[in-house]
Amino acid sequence: MKAVRNLATAFLLVVAIMAVFGWRWASDLPAPKRAGARTALVLTAAVSLAGITYIRTVKPTDSS
Repeated sequence: MKAVRNLATAFLLVVAIMAVFGWRWASDLPAPKRAGARTALVLTAAVSLAGITYIRTVKPTDSS
C-alpha cells in the first residue's frame, strides 16, 4: 500500500511541476489565451497539491 501511495504522490508532484513550467510557457501567449492558460495551470497545481495532501494524511484501512 505504501508503494501505491508513493507512486501516486510522485505522479501528482510531476503534474504540479509541469504546471509550473506551463506558467512560463504561457507567458509567450497573447493576453486572453495567457489568462485562460494560467487559470487552468493554477487549478491543476492546486488540485495536485490537494491530492498529495489527501494521500499523505488519510490513514490506510486494515483490509485483513
